[in-house]
Amino acid sequence: MGILNYICYPITIARAEQVNSKIQQLKSISKGYRNFDNFRNAILFYFGKLDLYPQGFP
Repeated sequence: MGILNYICYPITIARAEQVNSKIQQLKSISKGYRNFDNFRNAILFYFGKLDLYPQGFP
């Protein structure tokens, strides 16, 4: 049934699995955060490709 579904609707969860893998990797690198907000901010900065430099800084 799964193969027929893919043929009719070529959608996979590969992107979601990739994001989950990156979050788990970030979590293991971090060695834990004090609270969930800090962890959430780290995820948003990582996936948003944001930098921490103030405006006008090279």
